[in-house]
Amino acid sequence: MQHIFDKIMQTHLLSFFNANGFETKDINSETNKTLGVTSHYFYKIDGDLNRNFYLETNHENTPEKYQFKLDFGVYSLSFNQAIGFPKNDAPNGTGNTFSLTAEAMSADKSYWQTITPDTNIAAFAKALLAILQATLDAHKTINTLDDLIGYYFNQTNFACNYDY
Repeated sequence: MQHIFDKIMQTHLLSFFNANGFETKDINSETNKTLGVTSHYFYKIDGDLNRNFYLETNHENTPEKYQFKLDFGVYSLSFNQAIGFPKNDAPNGTGNTFSLTAEAMSADKSYWQTITPDTNIAAFAKALLAILQATLDAHKTINTLDDLIGYYFNQTNFACNYDY
């Protein structure tokens, strides 16, 4: 099933991220390998803020199923520097100290999304793109650290219903 995920990534997701100004970054570290997780990381620097999406795949994937989850975060470089957090995670150097995070979840409240041979791939890809767009739209008013803090303390996590 990984080939289906890879096809969705190549034919749908990469064009979405590129069209919205996101870049890709390889973060498949030794920690990820130990945990059995493969991460696909897309980020966009907007002044002080770094917006990013992670697609993490599950180490329990089999030929019959392929699982991944989608996380979104907004990080502030100035906040991290103000508290002495080291500049890491080159090239963006924003670390992961203060952030707004959101995870897209399915109707059954699971964060892991599963692709099987029975999955309608066109509908799945369409739903996934809608979730990515809705995530960006929901956070488009976050342009400063103050916006980030205000949003963080006044909103619940972003949750979407996958329908495919």
